[in-house]
Formats: sequence, C-alpha cells, structure tokens
Amino acid sequence: MLERLGFRRGRVVECIATTADAHGMPNAAPVGAYLLSPRTAVLKLHTRTRTFANLAETRRVVLNITSDPLLFLKTALLDAEAELDFSTTGSGMPYLKDALAYAELRLLDSRRYTLRDSLGESEAALLRLEAEEVEVLAPPQAFSRGACALVELAVELSRHRCSELESRLLRVARRCLSAAEVKEAERVLELCRSR
Repeated sequence: MLERLGFRRGRVVECIATTADAHGMPNAAPVGAYLLSPRTAVLKLHTRTRTFANLAETRRVVLNITSDPLLFLKTALLDAEAELDFSTTGSGMPYLKDALAYAELRLLDSRRYTLRDSLGESEAALLRLEAEEVEVLAPPQAFSRGACALVELAVELSRHRCSELESRLLRVARRCLSAAEVKEAERVLELCRSR
C-alpha cells in the first residue's frame, strides 16, 4: 500500500506531515518516515511539537508526498499554515492540495525515549502507524538536485545548524532551480533570520 507512494524498506522518505487539533486547526511539518511493512510506517517526533500533540490527541496523521522543496523550507522554518492550501481526506484530516500523493495513517502505538544529539537532550517518541487511505493526486515529478539541496537546508536549519553547509546548499539550489524558486527560498530564509 505505502510502496505505491515510493516508500521502501531501509529508506527514509521525506514527507510533510499534516495533522489537526481537536478543533480542526491544521498543522504542517516536515518529517522523515520509514516503512516497516506494506501498511505500517514509523515516525520519530519530538514530543514538544504541535505535530506530536495533534497526533497524540487525534491518533491520526497524513503524510504528504511532494517534490516541492519550498514546502519543506516553509513548514520547517515558519508557521506556514496561512500560506498553505489544505483539503480534507474522507475522514476529515487535512492534506496539502499541492501534494503529489498522500497517505492517511492511524497511530497504533508509541514509545517515548530521550534523544541526545548536538542540541542536547530532548524527549522524543517513536510512533508506529498503519495506513488507512492512500491517494495519488498527480503524476510523479522528475528528480532535481536543487530540490534536494533545499530539503537538506530545511533539515539543517530546523536543527539550528547554520554553517558553511548553508552557503554550499544555496549554491546548488541557485544552479539547479528556477529563478522564481530561488527567490521564494531566499524570502523564506530572510523571514526566518528576522525572527
């Protein structure tokens, strides 16, 4: 079921997770997911995020598949929900209208643990989820090195790791993406820096 969307065992798939709180207010955030079985995926989330709080409350998440690197930048670095267009699944969960595909999953179980990394210690959770609905909305898009560079930049900046890597990734993006995509990425980065 999840293989239809490009999930493969042993590979982390970068997605935009959309959740909703009890009042239906949507949230979007980039996540890495990996496949356990054709219907089961695992997420690792920090427990102090809106994504985790919403998922714990509703026990549901939608993993949006996109090749748009700007969605990763915006959802990683900004409270971007006002800039995003949402629709809803058959059960009422939000998904991104611009997604190429999505999978709606139900929380099976979770296990909390202490994460130790370069930012120190924080509480995280390992979540096991089962796919209930998979929808392909648009044909796949060709691979772009520039898109990958912006996705990696979003991950690095969301972990507060600013370094020479940022300038290298931006150089790749400028070489491989359209002028409009680069301009929007620079706008998002400037908004992030001004906070």
